[in-house]
Amino acid sequence: KEEHTMDSSMTITLNAQGEICAVQKAGGTPLSIDRIMECTRIASEKVKDLDQLIKENLEEDSQRRKSNQPISIATTPARYTKHEKWEAIYEKDRKTVEMK
Repeated sequence: KEEHTMDSSMTITLNAQGEICAVQKAGGTPLSIDRIMECTRIASEKVKDLDQLIKENLEEDSQRRKSNQPISIATTPARYTKHEKWEAIYEKDRKTVEMK
């Protein structure tokens, strides 16, 4: 729904060290430097969380492999795990995909 109402979008790509690798702005709505800086700050926080999540999952996978435990390649998307009603969101998304 958000995508249908937005006038433009901006993608900020950072590496694990928090360095900006790319910035792309699509759409016609101009953004102030303050807004761009705020988006960059948010992206910098998100990259830390994602980097930590990847490291934790890699460590867990490494431990499983060392102990010859079953290795699963299927995971629940991160957007579901931190949301209070993640099961309902997941089920709704699953039904939507099945309909298509």
